[in-house]
Amino acid sequence: MSALNPAGVAAPRIASPFVHLYDPNLARPGDDRNWYTNDHTVFRGQDGLWHATGICGVRPADPFAGEQVFFHARGASLEQGGWEECPPTLRADHWRGERFLWAPHVVRQGGRYVMAYAAGGPRVTPEHPEGVCDHYGLYFAHSEDGEHWARHPLNPIFREPGHARDPMLLQVEDGWRMYYTGVMGEEDRRGAVRMRRSPDLEHWSGAQVVNVQPGPHDFGRDAESPFVVEREGVYYLFVCRAMSSYRDTRVYASHDPARFEQEVARLAVHAAEVVQDGDSYYITDTGWDKCGLYAARLEWS
Repeated sequence: MSALNPAGVAAPRIASPFVHLYDPNLARPGDDRNWYTNDHTVFRGQDGLWHATGICGVRPADPFAGEQVFFHARGASLEQGGWEECPPTLRADHWRGERFLWAPHVVRQGGRYVMAYAAGGPRVTPEHPEGVCDHYGLYFAHSEDGEHWARHPLNPIFREPGHARDPMLLQVEDGWRMYYTGVMGEEDRRGAVRMRRSPDLEHWSGAQVVNVQPGPHDFGRDAESPFVVEREGVYYLFVCRAMSSYRDTRVYASHDPARFEQEVARLAVHAAEVVQDGDSYYITDTGWDKCGLYAARLEWS
């Protein structure tokens, strides 16, 4: 029983070396730029292979101008590298207000794939000549095969105070939950993970805060990349505190998927996703400081 886990709830730990699944630089021979990946999603395709799609850019990173395409790669195993490069999943559509594309998450629902993602564009102000991200929100797209995507006609589905981004979808007994990054409010700039409920991924409730981080950073940058996993009746929220330390993911355990307060683990990963393959769990790692996407086994103790 660890000091972080006084109640004895199982805590996740990284249980193997990381495998380099996908390197965007290998797919671009002759291109001497330094490519990276960032927030992403991993899902099983109709071809039986694992598929990954997410942010792709060039260092030095420019999240506003440079991250306009979702990479797409696929492979047979989460324990074997050399995943194949595929055509991009989406490209930013400037006519739809998509100046960048961020943080997709894909789930299977009713015979189709549903993707939630963040998009929009920066607004330049005298105080922030580099641009601030307040012209964006949460968008949806749908696909029959997981490779060809159509945007939801009502995009963006949400805009709200707190700069909603980094969405993640979880199916529960009474429907769906969407967790995403934000801040507490217009005046309270603490990073927060927010949640909305839906019976069908089309109709959504209002937002509620399910986790608060202490750092007062604009755009919720201390509550990034939320990801929730249910295991043996316990829900685990993974949150990347990227402004405290780029590779600092905190894990919180709860029996209530709408409230996460008990920290049970700290993992040195960025923008992590948890993937289940049968009885095995894996955790991914990526970011500006890495050349692509990695995965390792995840165990609970």
